[in-house]
Amino acid sequence: MSATGVADKSEGLRQRATASSSSDKTSSSAPQDAEQKGHKVLGRTSDGTVFEVPETPDMLTSIFSPYAPKTPLDILTIVSLSAQVLLFFALSRSSARIFFACYFAFWRAAYNAGLGWVLKQQSEHNWIVKVVKREGWMDKKSSPKMEEAVRKHLKAKMGKGYKYENVPIEYNIWLLFRSIVDVILLNDFTAYSLFAFSCTRLPEGHSAMMHVLRWAAGWTLIFFNLWVKMDAHRVVKDYAWYWGDCFFLCLQSLVFDGVYELRVYGEKKPLAARVPLRTAPYNAASADAAKGRGEAKRPRADSDALPSPRLAMSPLNGHSCDLHSTDDEDIGHPTDLSPEEAQRMRFQAERESRTRATNLHDLHHKIFKRDVVVFKNLDPLRGSDFQLIVASFYALVPFLLPTSRLGPNTTLALAYVNALAWRAFHSGGLGLILSKQSQSKWMVRHFLKHYSFNSSADAVYETFDSWKIIYNTSLVMTYISYGILCWKCYVPLGSDWHVGTDLLRHVLGVLLIALHVWAAHDSYNVLGPFGWLYGDFFIDEFPHQLHSVGIFRFLNSPERSVGEDVSTIDTSLYSLEVQPSAAGNRRFYLGEPISVKWRAPSTHSRRDWIGIYLVSRLGGPRGADGEQALVTRISSHGKWVGVAEDEWDGDVHNGALPLTPSAAPSGEVEKSLGTPALQSGTTLFKGAKLPWQEGIYEIRYHHDAKHNVLARSSRLEIYVDKPADPTSFEKTYAVLGKIVLAALDNNNSYAPRSQTGRPQAEFMPEGRTSDEDPDDFTIWDRAQAKRIASGIQQAFDVDYSVDVVVAVANLRKLAHDIVEARQVLDPNFRPTLLHQ
Repeated sequence: MSATGVADKSEGLRQRATASSSSDKTSSSAPQDAEQKGHKVLGRTSDGTVFEVPETPDMLTSIFSPYAPKTPLDILTIVSLSAQVLLFFALSRSSARIFFACYFAFWRAAYNAGLGWVLKQQSEHNWIVKVVKREGWMDKKSSPKMEEAVRKHLKAKMGKGYKYENVPIEYNIWLLFRSIVDVILLNDFTAYSLFAFSCTRLPEGHSAMMHVLRWAAGWTLIFFNLWVKMDAHRVVKDYAWYWGDCFFLCLQSLVFDGVYELRVYGEKKPLAARVPLRTAPYNAASADAAKGRGEAKRPRADSDALPSPRLAMSPLNGHSCDLHSTDDEDIGHPTDLSPEEAQRMRFQAERESRTRATNLHDLHHKIFKRDVVVFKNLDPLRGSDFQLIVASFYALVPFLLPTSRLGPNTTLALAYVNALAWRAFHSGGLGLILSKQSQSKWMVRHFLKHYSFNSSADAVYETFDSWKIIYNTSLVMTYISYGILCWKCYVPLGSDWHVGTDLLRHVLGVLLIALHVWAAHDSYNVLGPFGWLYGDFFIDEFPHQLHSVGIFRFLNSPERSVGEDVSTIDTSLYSLEVQPSAAGNRRFYLGEPISVKWRAPSTHSRRDWIGIYLVSRLGGPRGADGEQALVTRISSHGKWVGVAEDEWDGDVHNGALPLTPSAAPSGEVEKSLGTPALQSGTTLFKGAKLPWQEGIYEIRYHHDAKHNVLARSSRLEIYVDKPADPTSFEKTYAVLGKIVLAALDNNNSYAPRSQTGRPQAEFMPEGRTSDEDPDDFTIWDRAQAKRIASGIQQAFDVDYSVDVVVAVANLRKLAHDIVEARQVLDPNFRPTLLHQ
């Protein structure tokens, strides 16, 4: 599916029904988890010292538990928090609001600005460690009293298993820093909560149901926020929670799952409305939003806001992570290709990649010339932009004039009709145009019919230029007309903002507008001008890249909500092996079926699938061994087969999700000591599942109806013969015969008798009026005709329309036409004049 929103079943990126993820963890994952629990974590300082990292106690327990020993900082924290609670009850509501607003601002500044500056200095210059060493605060000789106080504090906080002398000074400094952070965090949280409670009120004019809903939503968000914090701490532990990476390196990889897969955590708090929504003080909500925007999260190695890798670079069990990349040694395997053939394939893939990159750059600058997107890139001296300005002005002015003559109701009705008309045109009218353009190139045909162009490519570009102007104008007018309607419906605030739902409406309205602006901006950043303007409906040469980033990380991706961790899959248990072609190597003639042997754990998902891709489209001659090796970000254009093929109905999987050994599809089951049982089988690409284009390809095994790559095959080549003498009828006839036979799936009933050796039928074959001519063939769908036309273009460099192929449907006649076309295209061709 194109990210712009219109699906094409045959070629688009497949959209599958959202379902619970199937179990794909191997049987060894549980023991691994058990081992990791008892595993001792090692740390390393900047000078190379390696040490065993002691386990840190829970912060809340160590401070508030009556059984835990208390340090001076703990006592200071408890006194500070208790004093805030006493002041909350002692002060009047108005005084409490002012005091706690200032008190909260102080602690928030200490967190955002103070800790932010300190961590920046520490991460860049090792500032904290240098200061402690210079002042001798942890040196018994230089400052014995300070060193003794620090030692007692850390021993009381850490418990019996901790030994002060056995860890480097960097770790002890981090523990002390952690205690200071606890003081700031607890005071910040308490001050903010008391500030919000001091603003508590029951808004006038609200029904009982409104109060119940607001309180229920508020408490729900409060508990959700607590879960967010607890789960985030579970994932990153104290090391990342307290910025331990600024002090020492933890020799253990962090897997960011759970809450880190949720967008709301990347955006900090959910709509800045936890306590404020319950207490109804929208000034508190503003304070919460302000504090959230200033938080410094960068020292956590960008882990808070970034998604975790879709697949691990190496498996967790220590096995080598072999994605069966397209390395040179794979191509040059002596049983498949000769060294000369392997070298030729490498050069061809590199040439295709360079040519594609150059063409893409030129094509992009030819198609897009700082086109206007809403009002971005607006140039009043450009004719179409000037017309957009004039249209916007004339759309706004009439509805902003006084309404004394028409009356407010009539003006409101006109604004409603205007907004409805533009929305109907934008969604319905332009949607219909895109639908027809997708099915039959309707808009391009319209321009070809009514205007003159030097080539068909010029017509396509001109059509797309016109579409860009129409679409953007319609989008702008839709926004303007809707904005006018909202303005006409707007009820201004009364003298008292605290009465009724006025303030709530404005706060929610501003938030929704901001959400829409962010969504539109993020969508454009991901799609680019080509996707934003539906360029894939007009320009076929432009690569259709899928980038699951930004807002599109959550499109058809349920694991972003439930936090499934695919990085634990051991990719070394998956493999793909291309079976030799009819010629005994990995060179397949155009239309020749490609057999692939796959291997996977017996517990693999039944929704696993295998796709075939042109290497140059993946970003390079080596199949994009970087990011593209982990997640396939381009469409398969329908060239894919499910591992459990009989359980797929088109793009929808109808079988059971988990794959147990007893219910596994046909194939061999292997079991070796110490490894999970393995399932193997064979997948066949043929007919419509085969790519019909010359080039270097690779085949990819994908996980659970998604685009996570678990295995990649070595390269293979699809080629077509090209006659040495394009004007030779015999050679043209022979090459064309192979193309037609492959395009018709080698079906004896439909293919020419001259190619299949089938005797003349006694009874008329279905779809034919005669079976006398051995070169006649039957075409049952346009896809077969498209294959023949494409094969002719690649083999003979002659463009034939699908309609011509369908009309001729005779091998000998097509060969004659091709020879004549090649003769005409010959620069030395001179037509023979016939004299009467």
